[in-house]
Amino acid sequence: MLTRKIESFCAERLQMKEGYAYELYKKWGTCLRGMQQEGILNCPELLEEYLEYSHDIPLHEHIGPDPQLRAMLQSLDPSIPRWVFTASIEPHARRCLELLGVSDLFEGIIDVRAVDWVTKHDADAYAAAMRIAGVDDPNACLFLDDSTSNVRAAKKVGWRTVLVGTHARDCGSKIECAEADVIVDTVHRLVDVAPGLFVGDVAPAGAGV
Repeated sequence: MLTRKIESFCAERLQMKEGYAYELYKKWGTCLRGMQQEGILNCPELLEEYLEYSHDIPLHEHIGPDPQLRAMLQSLDPSIPRWVFTASIEPHARRCLELLGVSDLFEGIIDVRAVDWVTKHDADAYAAAMRIAGVDDPNACLFLDDSTSNVRAAKKVGWRTVLVGTHARDCGSKIECAEADVIVDTVHRLVDVAPGLFVGDVAPAGAGV
């Protein structure tokens, strides 16, 4: 959905060759960061046009309330602050959270603007996230992400890591990631692999991988 919009903008507006947007994503962590680093998207007006176009998506057609996720989040130890750390922009992330029915359960959203456009491939992004969240100890941070590259970067700076997803999105092969402390097939299984984080009654989702 978002990927198609990005590819469309890159091909039609920027006249990129087919597949180059994906190459930038693989190299830099996001297509946006790749375009910035390679001087393709260095005009503020064009940047805003890109952000508006790529995030103009009918999310309500693809995302709906997730009562199981909400119950799990509500059962987390209330002393543990929860943040959304996204490579997207805050309005897009907030729309997703609202549609899922969990927007009120997070301290806030740390988006790509907040970390000065660096991606989650970059240690600077994690340092910025910790500053925003008011955390000094990297080991106090538990990071859930569906990207092996992001998980590796998070582990390198000392965060604890959970890889969400057992098979690669592009080819379907089984994922191996030594830097992941735990691999689960869905975020709902966090309660199974990290029960110590929870204080309320929440039904197990099943076994972790």
